[in-house]
Amino acid sequence: MKRIRNVLLLLWISLAMLLVTACTTSPKELDLGITEDGTYKNDYFGVSVQYPKEWKNEAIGPMGKIKKGVPGPVILLRVPPGETMDLAEADYINLLSAPNIPQEGELKPTIMLTAVKISSLPNIKTAKDFMELTKNDLKRTSSEFTLKDSGIATIGGKEMYKLVHTVNKKGFKHTREWYTAIIKDYALIIVVYNVDDESKAVTDEILKSVSFK
Repeated sequence: MKRIRNVLLLLWISLAMLLVTACTTSPKELDLGITEDGTYKNDYFGVSVQYPKEWKNEAIGPMGKIKKGVPGPVILLRVPPGETMDLAEADYINLLSAPNIPQEGELKPTIMLTAVKISSLPNIKTAKDFMELTKNDLKRTSSEFTLKDSGIATIGGKEMYKLVHTVNKKGFKHTREWYTAIIKDYALIIVVYNVDDESKAVTDEILKSVSFK
């Protein structure tokens, strides 16, 4: 009888461990995540970020597919207006776009999260590869900016490749900080946008809130 109880106890422990593992494993299917009270969470990527509650997430989800086999810049074939695209088929997905709502045309800080399917891009294996491709695309758009390759930065406990993109056009200066990590089959990109020291202080606090599990 004692042996039977021991066997049943071992079975119960094994079942409990399986249940814990199932609860902590990230889901296999991509989703757009959840936004609630100034917090964005996406279990597929294991990421969460907090931003001011008055900011609104204006993300539009699947943005389109990347045209394959074309040398040079990445060409995004956008979803036509009024049409939808299945999330699993999209190569470029806007997960979070939360701007501080501008008043009278005033630019404000912004936090954005985007996922790009790396299997749709040739020879992209690492976050650095992806950011090199991004730099080349940015250089084709304008000459009135500077790019600073800052290497590896740790955001929310995860190592991410950092790029600082500063535009100075006609006396107006703004900065985008890009942070990229490869998660599963996607490049997950966090971009914060600021225009001065005050807005940078806001986006710095947002970056501190980022957490990966």
